Amino acid sequence: MPPVITPPIRTSLLTANGEPFSSVEDGAIQTTREWWMYWRKLGDQINQNAKLASGGLHASRPVAESMPDGALYVESDRNVIYQNQGGTWQYVAGTMYGTLSPDQRPADLGAFDAGFEFGSTDTNPDLAPRHFIWSGGQWIETTQVYYGTHAARPPADQATPPRSLYVETDRGNVIYQQQANAWKYAAGIMTGTLSPDQRPAGLGANDTGFRFWTTDTKQTFRWSGSAWVDMAAAATPQNSAQSAQASASITLTTSFQTIPGCTLTVPRAGTYLVCGIFDFGASNDPGIPLLGTLSGQSRYAVFMTAAANARATVGQHWLVSLSAGAALTLVAQKTGGSGLSFVEVQSSITATWISP
Repeated sequence: MPPVITPPIRTSLLTANGEPFSSVEDGAIQTTREWWMYWRKLGDQINQNAKLASGGLHASRPVAESMPDGALYVESDRNVIYQNQGGTWQYVAGTMYGTLSPDQRPADLGAFDAGFEFGSTDTNPDLAPRHFIWSGGQWIETTQVYYGTHAARPPADQATPPRSLYVETDRGNVIYQQQANAWKYAAGIMTGTLSPDQRPAGLGANDTGFRFWTTDTKQTFRWSGSAWVDMAAAATPQNSAQSAQASASITLTTSFQTIPGCTLTVPRAGTYLVCGIFDFGASNDPGIPLLGTLSGQSRYAVFMTAAANARATVGQHWLVSLSAGAALTLVAQKTGGSGLSFVEVQSSITATWISP
């Protein structure tokens, strides 16, 4: 619309027969053209500006092209505000409230309604309160924390906000979080009986860590991702103590050699207390030290032969850190002499798991 131009200073307001009104005593009195144009354009501008804000029902919203650019329209039945932007009504603010059952969310929204907000007012605790935003093509739920039964849990997809939490009211209020479009168990313990078995069926990898406490047997189970694990049994170290007996005697030389049968393989990583029992015997090796140890260690069990024929049982222990599958072997030797020295079959090895 052209700007309103104020008439030049000293322009007469009225005329009579085309002459300034002040110099003519009679004749047709008229408004001067300059002032007539000023009042007309000012009136048009006032009328047009009066249409910048209006309101009514959504169904009564005027065609955007009939309204000035930038005009606002308040939809009284939806409690939202639209603005005419370039001949199109564009959502700008407001939240509509209604029920989800029946679903009162508008079904006629499109790209220009992006950002439209809807809040639920249902009295059903599984539905209220929840919040949604129209993306321009679909409803996106933005409720960050909500709850309901496991069966009522919504799909974890683009319509559910990432990082949102869902509390399953029928499973002991266990909590799941939407992570990368998947519901993943986060916290909580479900309770129930083991007989009949009330542990939930259908769990998978995303339920890893799910806890279940039995009210009849007082046990706690943890879902591993593929099976239930009894936590009490898991807390007790399996194969925490191992032992092996020598299967044959050996004649000692001046080099370390393995004692047959005195070998163990540890099933788990951790720190172990290893004990070795060496049953030494000597014939015609007086004064010769006989040594036994755990392979790779430098602490020895020592027997000093004091007579031509002697025998003794000597023990030693070691504290070692091992990886799962590591082997433990007892070895023995003599330090010299020309007689015969032995390790007998009463020798043995024991390994006890201490800590991770």
